[in-house]
This record gives sequence, structure tokens and C-alpha cells, in this order.
Amino acid sequence: MLGINDFYESSPYLLGTQRMGIETNSHMCGTAVAGVDAAESVLDPLCRSHDVGNLWLVDASFFPSSAALNPALTIGANALRIAPSIAAAAVP
Repeated sequence: MLGINDFYESSPYLLGTQRMGIETNSHMCGTAVAGVDAAESVLDPLCRSHDVGNLWLVDASFFPSSAALNPALTIGANALRIAPSIAAAAVP
């Protein structure tokens, strides 16, 4: 039975590449699970903490995983997506 390492070593698409472990990842993502159920996630779909009402995580921690590309534009787009919710919550 072939495993991922067999594919990695024989694939013409990956020639000249090197498989690296998690310790080489410079874009840490996916440390805070988002979802609608507070029992299974720490953030709601708008990246607001289920437990701390005035806490939003507007970084790569809500990503389900890392795409191995610089996440800066996606982080910025998400910040623009949730900014109206943060502003609305700040209004008395």
C-alpha cells in the first residue's frame, strides 16, 4: 500500500521540494475554532468569543488551517468583514 511519503518522493510536481514539519511553519493558523456551538468552538462565525463578550480574534487563529501562503490579505479581508459587528457592539 502506498503512503503519502511514496507520493511525495515520486511525484513529478514535487521534484526539488522538501517536506517540512510544523516547526517550519511561519504562518501559524487555526488555533481558535469558530462555530455556532459554544461547546465545540471558542469563537462565533463573526470571530467573537463565546465566553468573553468584548473579545474578537481578528487574526489567522480562526482559519481552519494554513494554506502555506502569506495570510495577510485574508486576515485584512476578515477584519473588514467583522468590523461592522465590532462597531455595532461598541455603540451604547
